[in-house]
Amino acid sequence: MVTWSYRDSHGATGDLVGLFHQALQQCNLKPHERLMVYSDHHTAQHYAAAFVAAAQQIGSDVFQIIVPSNQSEILDGPILDVWCSVDMVVDLESIHTSIYRPLRTTALDSGIRVLRVTEPEDVLFRLRPDPAVRDRTRCAKSLVEAADNFRVVSRMGTDIVVNRTDRKATALWGAPDRPGTWDHWSVGLVVDGANRAGTNGTIVMEVGDFNLGMQRYVASRTTITVEEGVIVEIEGGLDASLLRAWFEKWEDPRAYHISHIGWGCDPRADWARMAQKGPGGVGDAESFAGVFQIAFGRDTSWYLEGGTNDVPAHIDFNCLHHSISLDDKPITQDGKFVADEMQ
Repeated sequence: MVTWSYRDSHGATGDLVGLFHQALQQCNLKPHERLMVYSDHHTAQHYAAAFVAAAQQIGSDVFQIIVPSNQSEILDGPILDVWCSVDMVVDLESIHTSIYRPLRTTALDSGIRVLRVTEPEDVLFRLRPDPAVRDRTRCAKSLVEAADNFRVVSRMGTDIVVNRTDRKATALWGAPDRPGTWDHWSVGLVVDGANRAGTNGTIVMEVGDFNLGMQRYVASRTTITVEEGVIVEIEGGLDASLLRAWFEKWEDPRAYHISHIGWGCDPRADWARMAQKGPGGVGDAESFAGVFQIAFGRDTSWYLEGGTNDVPAHIDFNCLHHSISLDDKPITQDGKFVADEMQ
């Protein structure tokens, strides 16, 4: 299949209006709802133009804001006021985009819907919001919230128990279709908050697994030891050295605290997409069906209700060929779904 990255031309807008119209319909955008397209000077402006045209076709009251790409993080003021005054935001900003940042979390508390769009066109076409993925992720959410613990093992040596008692799980499928929700187009997975107490074991990342925080495929076996939800040791070669340096740079022990856990749910995701020339593929790595995801650092986000760790650091690992169980119920075996509900 031919792939391409961003095309810096408004001439490409017409190619995307129909696709973006479909996505906004999946977000339940209605006529006369207020939609803001939020962008900066590094945003692919044909994306912004296509979203404006698509929203106009639906009949919404749509406008675009362009902010400087070198601004500091927005905590208050008129931009926040605008975010909190609309029904939905299409977030195309190239910086300060984390769901954990106050601009997003505060606005979500006001009841808006936020659609994050970062991927190139081939990924958006292939991983367009799909009700089948929505149903699978929401089923996964129900399974997670009925359990107290994750048990994750692998032939490579992973063996960890994660305590998720009384935490909230969230189903992400690429379309925020309910008030107060955020979603990322190209993502299809279940994400669950994790408790430090009672979380213990070892995570082994092998060659070909994915370090999402560094957007890097793992090139050397890396062993991470977790005690009571805190990373206490990182062993291995180059990747372990890079990880140790990444954690150390924050100069904050909270960076080592567990944040969330979950698995990918989208059979359309392409594990090798990040290896292709040009940007894109992060959503593929998170969404790949059966992939095990675990993250450390910040957990103060709307979809990790109960999180209290507001350290700026956050990093995700996505690992293939792992076996996930919820209490005594097997979900995956060597990265393949075995639970009937996930078929």
